[in-house]
Amino acid sequence: MNSLKGAGAIGLLGLIAVAIKFAADVPYLVFVVTAMLMVSAMFVYLASRKRNRQDLEVAELSGITRMLGLDGIAKARRGRGARRRGGSVFVPALLVVLLVAGVGLTGWNLVRPEFEGADPDAASVDGPLPGQPSTKTKKLPGHPDDTFFDNFHYRAHDDPALAANGWQVRTEGGGPGIADSWTADTLSFPVDKSAKGGKALQLQASTDGTKAGTRQTELFTTESGFFRGTVAARVFFTDKPVTGRDGDHLNQAFCTISPLHDSANYSELDFEYQPNGGWGAVGSKIDMVSWRSSTPGDRATDDYKGSLAGWRTLMITVTDQKVTYSIDGRTLFTSTGKSVPRESMRIMLNTWFIDLPFKGRRTYNMRVNWVYAKANQVMSVAQVRKDVDQFYTKGDNHIDTLAPS
Repeated sequence: MNSLKGAGAIGLLGLIAVAIKFAADVPYLVFVVTAMLMVSAMFVYLASRKRNRQDLEVAELSGITRMLGLDGIAKARRGRGARRRGGSVFVPALLVVLLVAGVGLTGWNLVRPEFEGADPDAASVDGPLPGQPSTKTKKLPGHPDDTFFDNFHYRAHDDPALAANGWQVRTEGGGPGIADSWTADTLSFPVDKSAKGGKALQLQASTDGTKAGTRQTELFTTESGFFRGTVAARVFFTDKPVTGRDGDHLNQAFCTISPLHDSANYSELDFEYQPNGGWGAVGSKIDMVSWRSSTPGDRATDDYKGSLAGWRTLMITVTDQKVTYSIDGRTLFTSTGKSVPRESMRIMLNTWFIDLPFKGRRTYNMRVNWVYAKANQVMSVAQVRKDVDQFYTKGDNHIDTLAPS
């Protein structure tokens, strides 16, 4: 009985420790909890063995009392023995529960996203959580073939895991947008309660209306792994700046693109959202563009007019015959013929200014929740979301089994 009381006390301490763990990020506490549960299980096991020995003693005494004709005493002892045997049936079950609880708590701690609120348009949440560890995921057995996925659980633009997982932040010069304005520290990974998993990639564009005061952001994969199949991203488009005057001709883009601008088989597929129009157009619109070469104008294109502010699932599917663009499951544009890609492409995300129409400091934040690609399969948005949900459930922050070109 004393052993069972001790086990119960340790189990209670374990539950209290779990509550502390979920209330505050105490490193390694879940493993301490697991150790407590294991010790508790040991006490229960020892108590079970002691009860079994007592049951044997009861059985032996019962035999002796029957021989002596003391039936009343025998019946009383047999009753107590039966109650003990009935109680001992519970002990193995409790032991199994404690073992499962220990393992379960450890696994749950590894996959549980522990992020708290943030406003998608709030400038105050820029930057990573202080001290948050890197979450680079290795290519583990069981990852699906021909798949790319990333939900951007990184600390900052200089997190070694970001480069190790095949991403590069642009810092070199050139266009598009305001030339030579690409910076790395405008890329961050803030907490975001509206994002699946509570975290997102943020690409910031800011300017004071001068070239010297302009900063743009771009992130792309170093491998050219996408050619035929499905590529998708959950993107938060913004129609207004988080600070400053509105009205810029801003571009927020999700693309696949050839690694070499002068490639003979140059291929590029673009979603480009302009909340205030651009290139002579007025009002919110998104351009969908299939490039046949890098020559200006050599493309098939269409647009959708209207605001797309908020979270949107952008998807491009590619076969040998056509390219299809859809948003939130609605097909908006299809291109065919020479606009179908002829070589493998990188995945790219960026935000930049088409021009600088006025002076004054302003800042815009584009966010990306996750990026997904599946080679050689045309998928529906429901199938993509199902795969993404499974990755989150299993705690897979990064998967890359695409064959590089």
